[in-house]
Amino acid sequence: MKISGGSRRSDALNTVVSSITGGLAGDAGSTGCGAGAREAAKGNLGGTHVNISGGCGSEARNHSGGSHGGNSRVICTYFYRKGMLDVDVWRADLQYTQNHLSETTVRGYHYWAIPYVELMRKNSLAEKIMYPIAKYRAIELAYKMNIVEKGSLRGKLVRLVLEPICFVIGSVCKQKDWQALWQK
Repeated sequence: MKISGGSRRSDALNTVVSSITGGLAGDAGSTGCGAGAREAAKGNLGGTHVNISGGCGSEARNHSGGSHGGNSRVICTYFYRKGMLDVDVWRADLQYTQNHLSETTVRGYHYWAIPYVELMRKNSLAEKIMYPIAKYRAIELAYKMNIVEKGSLRGKLVRLVLEPICFVIGSVCKQKDWQALWQK
């Protein structure tokens, strides 16, 4: 499945999706939460691959902030990689963030989210607390991107509270290297 748009940001997003999924896309016809990620981990993909259309691939890999920072959703990527988020919902989250959130908001998100992912790797309680927050927000964004038919009131509330907080934090902090999370 290719992220469309024909822009450098779309090309960069496709490059990041490819690097996170190992160049493989989830089975677009699969159902259930995380089915695509689980099938990708098993290698059962029905011959589908992420289509990278070229462009600024090396730039996306080398620039930790990305254009609008939208190719760097660290918490949802953590849950996607564990098979807890469906591939289409995860990609909608990536694309929405890339197209609609400011660099400042994403920078503020990274300030707290990168250390939180490291905490979730060590502490299952931290993961259990964050999962519903991430899931409902991702579902709401997938709805906004016309991927799912029904949005999430909880997801709207999460966005209403967290996005302004992330913007304020991002106004006073420096960008963190989110790619280091996936190199460990």
